[in-house]
Order: sequence, then C-alpha cells, then structure tokens
Amino acid sequence: MNYSGLAMLRMACSGIIGVLALVLSGCGSLFGPDGYFRDRGDDYLKAETTTPIKLPEGSEGQRIGQLFAIPTIEDANAPLPDRFTVPRPASSDRVTEQRNEIKIQKLGERRWIDINNPPGEVWPGVRSFLAERGMGLADQDPVAGTLDTVWLSLKDSGAGDVSGKDRYRIQLEPGLRTNSTEIHVLQMTASDVTDANRRMPWPSQSVNPDRETWMIKELAAFLAKDSAPQASMLAQSIGSNERRVEMVEQPEPALSMRIDYARAWASVGGSLNRDGFHVDNANRELGQWQVTFSSVVAAEDDDEGEVKPGVFSRIAKIFDFDEQQKGESGSQYRVLLQQHTDELVRVMVRDNNGLQLPQQDADRLLRRIRANLL
Repeated sequence: MNYSGLAMLRMACSGIIGVLALVLSGCGSLFGPDGYFRDRGDDYLKAETTTPIKLPEGSEGQRIGQLFAIPTIEDANAPLPDRFTVPRPASSDRVTEQRNEIKIQKLGERRWIDINNPPGEVWPGVRSFLAERGMGLADQDPVAGTLDTVWLSLKDSGAGDVSGKDRYRIQLEPGLRTNSTEIHVLQMTASDVTDANRRMPWPSQSVNPDRETWMIKELAAFLAKDSAPQASMLAQSIGSNERRVEMVEQPEPALSMRIDYARAWASVGGSLNRDGFHVDNANRELGQWQVTFSSVVAAEDDDEGEVKPGVFSRIAKIFDFDEQQKGESGSQYRVLLQQHTDELVRVMVRDNNGLQLPQQDADRLLRRIRANLL
C-alpha cells in the first residue's frame, strides 16, 4: 500500500472513531442514570412519607378517609406447594360469563342483589340509577357504602297509585366471593307530610316488603343494562375494615364467615353443587355434607382444576379402565359447618372418616368452595 492509501485509511479510521465517540456520549445522555430514557423502575425506593392532612379546629373528619387504601394480601399465610405450576389464563368465554353477572338472591324474607363486580365499580352505577330516576340523595357515605334517598312520593316513584311518602337506604357491601358486591335495600314509610318532616330512625327491616322488592328489581334491571365501566376511588374502601369471608389456619384450615347460620348453610350448600363437587348427603342438624370431588370434572368446568392430560396420556387412559374409573368417581370428603356466634360460622373439609386433611389439600378445596359462594 502506498503512502496516500495509508493516509486515507487512517483518516477513515479516525472518522469512525469520532462518530462512535459521539454516539456513545449521546447514548449516555439518553439512556444513562441521568438520561432522558433512564430506568425508573427503582424510583419508588426514593419515595418519602408525608405528614397526614390536619383538619382545622372544630371540623369533623368522619367522612375523610384514605383515598388509596392499601389492600390486604389474600391468604398471606397459605402454605406454598412443593412444586409451582404456572396457572393458565381463564378463557374469554368464562370471563364474559362471570363479569357483570347480576342475580337477585332470596333467603326466607330477605332479598338482595348479587353482582360480580367489586363495590368500587358498582357504586357509580347505583348513583346513576338514582339520578336518572330523579331520586334525590339526603345522605351518602362511600366508606360505609350507604346511600339514603330523600322522601319520595309513591306515585312519582312508580311503586303504585298509593298515597304517602317513602324513602330508601341502599347498602353496598362486599360479597362472599372475591370481587363481588351485595346490594341490600331498606324501605320506610311516612303516612303524611308531618311524619316526613320529622327525623325518623331507620327500621330494622322494611315497612313495606313489596316496595322494597320493587326497588330491588328496578335497580337490578338498570345495573344489568349499564355496561359502561366505571369506578369510584372513595367507594373502594367499602368493607375494608372487616372481611366477611377469610381463610384461617388454626386450629385447622377453615373458612371463617361473618354471616348467620341460615345464610351460611344455603351459600355453602349451593357452592358444593358446582366446580367438581357433588353432594351425596346433607344433614343440617349436624351441619355436615358428604360430598364427592372429581378433579376431572373440575378441570373441564374451568381452568382452576388440575392440568389436563396430553394426547398420548388420554390415549393410554382409554385402555386403563382402573385409572379411568378412579378419575370419574372422585374422592369423598366431609364438609363441616360450625357455628361460633350468631354472626360467625366456620367451614372445614375433612376426609370421608372425619379426620383432618393435610393443610395443602384442605386449602385447595376450601378455595374452590369460596369461589362459588352466594
């Protein structure tokens, strides 16, 4: 190579080195610790605690609460399996079927609306219903989940051609299933204007059950048509102070339910006829069900069952009649319902002889029961 060619090669190398230096310096300014596109994944570690807001003298703070309440961890003390299996995502058909599902439940003389949405998403829909029907609010408490209407003319409310006035209290509370809501309605009546102007305490049950039923049906029909997704930050704390259903591990795994015995018996009994369970015998006096659980049926019902076998495993099972009969017949268990107080019951699962199950097996079955409570 002659001298001129060598000089040109040196100039080209110097130019490339200069361009690389500019590019690397630019990357540092764009992607480095102080760059525009820096990694912000650890910014939360720099967050500082601020002092709570203080109200002026003479102000009442009953209605002021945390807007961003930190939720509790579901089953934080639940034992971990020896081998972790990544769960499959639920099918879109199952999500569509369960989302926004609204039912009117009845137990004895009690009626309520059951909806598969958390209270924070149901609250705006209830407010929209009252506003659209022209039912003014006398009071509302997003933390307690209550909305009280003003006194309404019964003719204007559509409840029938009758005289007098009535008002309603709509109560939202978390349902027995995760991310579900129950809506209860309480009605009271004023025979004349004088009674309506007085401050009357709410009765323990509706004065006119027919008007309560009318309000429940109208509200349920409205919420079923109201498909627009909404959410309320204030209403997210409804029921956060006390959980109605939770898992406990001592003295043995159980579901602790803060409801009365009649409601618990009906709710658990309904759950034991779904999701792989079949009730063979029920004895309310003893608080006991004898059930059969089939993991094969459960896996066909939803994606929470055991992993379905592959093609070759299915072909092999065709010729393995003992294994096939074992999967179809399932396992027998006893489900016990024990009443501790008037508003506290516990649900436990034991083997067919009444002996305690291993903790992991009991937890798995109890979670299935909880997922279908009503």
